Amino acid sequence: MEQSQAKILLVDESRFFLTIEKQFLRNIPVTLLEAQSAAQAMAFCRAEKPQLIYLAQEITGMPGSQCCLQIKADPTLRQIPIIMICEPGEENVCHLAGCDAVLLKPLDRHRFLEVGRSFLAGIRERRRSCMVRATVKSEIISFAARGLDISSGGIFLDTTAKPPVGTVVHLDIHLARPHETGPHINCSGVVAWHNTRENPQKPNHPVGLGIKFHTLSTQSAAVLNGFLHSFD
Repeated sequence: MEQSQAKILLVDESRFFLTIEKQFLRNIPVTLLEAQSAAQAMAFCRAEKPQLIYLAQEITGMPGSQCCLQIKADPTLRQIPIIMICEPGEENVCHLAGCDAVLLKPLDRHRFLEVGRSFLAGIRERRRSCMVRATVKSEIISFAARGLDISSGGIFLDTTAKPPVGTVVHLDIHLARPHETGPHINCSGVVAWHNTRENPQKPNHPVGLGIKFHTLSTQSAAVLNGFLHSFD
């Protein structure tokens, strides 16, 4: 029997922030539930039993911290991890409400997914093995390399080049399998980690580096997503 997808409940009175959070999770294989009020959130919790809740402090009906207290006081719901989202200065009231983690607005996509992943392992972006080609340029280095795997959030490059972690780079990525034609996407990224012989973070990968995409236009994101789905 096919395993059902995990459910994530997003709670915020702002439709704007709900849209942002859905965009962050658009490539994650989960079922998203949305609520804008405490009453809706409690109803979803009891009916759907989500595996994770992103709960804003600003929700209709009562502060998110009070809603968190209600969920954690219910023996049938208290095991659900709650990540509260608030403005700077509101962290203490969120922690006192018994939440499992706190994120601050404005939201950072990488941090949003990283914290969620600590409670729900399924929050992983679609990543595919590939043999695409990439040109990387920065103020200090320029090189061409093969991409060995790619996701909507970043790419691993097979290269001996070693720009420092944190280096901002510009990428031109040719999304095509070997001996095939395909589109190019352009974006900026940040060198996130190195895979070295002495300390391999990915033992099955060669020497290289991981780059986290920093800015990816809507058009480029759509092209990349289509390429990732072409492997299905």
